[in-house]
Amino acid sequence: MSFVLTCRRLRILEVKKLINKSKLISSVPQGVRTLKGFDGKRAFTAGYVAGRTFYKEIHNKHILKSPPAIAIQLSIFEELEQLGVERVLVFNRDTRDEFSAPLSRFKAKGILIDRKYGKQIALPLRYWENEEY
Repeated sequence: MSFVLTCRRLRILEVKKLINKSKLISSVPQGVRTLKGFDGKRAFTAGYVAGRTFYKEIHNKHILKSPPAIAIQLSIFEELEQLGVERVLVFNRDTRDEFSAPLSRFKAKGILIDRKYGKQIALPLRYWENEEY
């Protein structure tokens, strides 16, 4: 099965639909990469890379309260840098809000944290572009 990713700003749900259509791991759409993380307790799917964008899904409980921020595992952040990712797109499944920020902003404005889920880099909400759907 051939997948063509032509949309400049592919939404995370569209990426997941493409991946879910694939019957075998080897048939994951060309250009889409699944990133796995480990937080010291469990392994998880951190998100997907398509083109130069990292797509991540969260729920309200994943938004930090103090400071209000969205975090990425430090190991995932380092992998994103190595892959040449330029933008992070986060989709909140509870509110259907979409948050977007350049990866470089994590380095410039991010806060290193470790709150029993491994080392993370948190970007305060004020540095994200937000779209509501």
